[in-house]
Amino acid sequence: MAKNELTLGEPRLGWFVDGDASTDHLAVMLRDTGTAIELVLPLKGMFSTDDPYSRWWSSGIHFGDDPDRTEHSYKPPRVLMVEDSQGAVVLVGCRSAGSSSRMHVGQGHIVANFAVLGGSHLRYEKVNGLRADIPALAAWTRMSSMEVSTTTSRNNRIQSVQMTLTNAEPVPLARPLNLVMRSSWHTERPRGGFVAYEGVELETLVDRPRSWSDHLAVHTAILELVSIAGWKPFGIEDATVHRADDPLRSIAGGVLGERWLPVATHRLPEHKPWKKDPISSSPTTRSGRGEWLGGSSCAGPTVRS
Repeated sequence: MAKNELTLGEPRLGWFVDGDASTDHLAVMLRDTGTAIELVLPLKGMFSTDDPYSRWWSSGIHFGDDPDRTEHSYKPPRVLMVEDSQGAVVLVGCRSAGSSSRMHVGQGHIVANFAVLGGSHLRYEKVNGLRADIPALAAWTRMSSMEVSTTTSRNNRIQSVQMTLTNAEPVPLARPLNLVMRSSWHTERPRGGFVAYEGVELETLVDRPRSWSDHLAVHTAILELVSIAGWKPFGIEDATVHRADDPLRSIAGGVLGERWLPVATHRLPEHKPWKKDPISSSPTTRSGRGEWLGGSSCAGPTVRS
C-alpha cells in the first residue's frame, strides 16, 4: 500500500468530500506545488447553471436566481477532504484561489493552510493536540532518548555496541495548553543496516479542541526563544496533530489508542539543516546563577483546559 503523503510536484487524484450529502461525487486533483497545498476542481463552464461549486469563484458576479446570495454557497467550506488509493487527506483553512473557464469546461483552485494526512472526518478546524519537532530545541536542551554503550578488547578495539532508546519523562514548560517538551525517536531497518533517529518535540494537549492558531501561538513562542538564544531563525521539521474523536481503531472498529497524524503545510517556519551546532557557537546569556544558555526550564504542574 502506498504511503499517505504529499510529494512535491506529484499530483494525487481522488474523490472530493465537502460535507454536503446532496452534491455528487467529484474527482479532484490534490498536489503540493512547493508553495501551497492546492486542490483543483473541474467545473462545467461559464454558462452552466447546475454546477454546485462554480459559485465559489464568482466574486463580483450577479446571479438572477439568487440576488441576495443566500440560497447557494459562494465560498468553499473551511475544511474539506480528499480520498484516494493512498488514504484520506483533510484540508484545513481552505479558500478559493482563482479559476479559469471556457464555454463548457473549466477548473477552480482551492488552497489550504494545512493538510492532515489520514484524518477520517471534517472536524479538524480545531484539534486537541499539536506536536512540533524543532531540531534547534534538541541542540539547545541536549535532551536525549538514546544511550549507547560499547565494550572493547585489550587493544582498544570495539567488540560490541548496545543502544537503548527510551522515552524520557516529559518536561512541563508552561500552563497554557499544557505545554510540555518530550523526547521522540523512531528506527528504520534498511537492507543490511539499522538507523535510529531521535529528536525533541513540543506538545500542547487539551481536553476541549482548540484552534490551530491557539496551539501554534504557544509553539512559536518557544521557537522564538530558541532563535533568540541561537541568534538566528530556526524552524519546524515535522508537525503532527491529534483529535480525541479520531482515535486509532482496529479493523473491527474498536478503539486501540490515540492517533497523532502528520501535517503537510507551508504555513510554518521551515527547518533548514546546519553543518555545526547552532547553539554552542552562539553568544551565551548570563543571569545571577551563571550561564543559562544550554539548560532547560521547568514550570509547575499542568492543568487541563
